[in-house]
Amino acid sequence: MDKYSHEMQVGDSYAPLDIEITPEYHQQYLYGAQDFDARYVNGIDGNPPEVHAAMILNLSSLTRSPSYKVAENTGTVMGETECQFCNPAFVGSTLHITYDVTKTFEKRGRDYQTVSTTVTDGDGRIILKRHTHVAIMLKEKPV
Repeated sequence: MDKYSHEMQVGDSYAPLDIEITPEYHQQYLYGAQDFDARYVNGIDGNPPEVHAAMILNLSSLTRSPSYKVAENTGTVMGETECQFCNPAFVGSTLHITYDVTKTFEKRGRDYQTVSTTVTDGDGRIILKRHTHVAIMLKEKPV
């Protein structure tokens, strides 16, 4: 779909993101977060290392969609988000992330969208469900 963010309506979807979480990519995230918990480095209970939860949240952001774009003098601001982690993701997996516009509404004179995001792994397991309310910010052009 070739629309600007503010043009998206209920039923529209941003392009999905498929991303492989390689050990090297994940390690760099851990260094940035300074979080070396055993579950992220070695894995626990015979499982491979888990993908850091904050990394999954970062990747599930609407702005990570390959088709996300804003028009000149326009922006979007996350107003609220609800997240439900369903299963751990493991390093070495490829995550598939979808971004669907499920609601549009006006509040206090501003347009909003609700974007429902789902993160799944290569086996189709749901990793994360996220619902984000996004404010559409239109800047007045100077006269």
